[in-house]
Amino acid sequence: MGADHRAFLDATIPHLDVVWQVARHAAGKGQDPEDLVQETFLRAYAGFGSYRGGNTRAWLAAICLNTARSQARRQRRRPWDAADWPSCWQRRG
Repeated sequence: MGADHRAFLDATIPHLDVVWQVARHAAGKGQDPEDLVQETFLRAYAGFGSYRGGNTRAWLAAICLNTARSQARRQRRRPWDAADWPSCWQRRG
C-alpha cells in the first residue's frame, strides 16, 4: 500500500459515519445511500492530491452533497421514451 493511499485512508475513514449520515439524508428518490457513499469516496480519492488539509469532515460532506445533486440532475435529464408522452400526443398509425 502506497504512502498516498495510507494517508487518504488515515484522513477519511474516521469520517465514514458522517458521510453515511449525509448520504442517507441527501439521497433522493431513486438514489441508494450506499452508492452515494461509494461515489463520494471515489471522488475524494481522485481529488486527494490537491486537497490542502483542513476540515476533512466538511470536505467529505460537501463532496457527498455535490455528488447527490449531480446524480439527481442526471436523473432529471434522462432521455424521454415514447412511452413517457401522453397518448393523445402519440402518432397514430
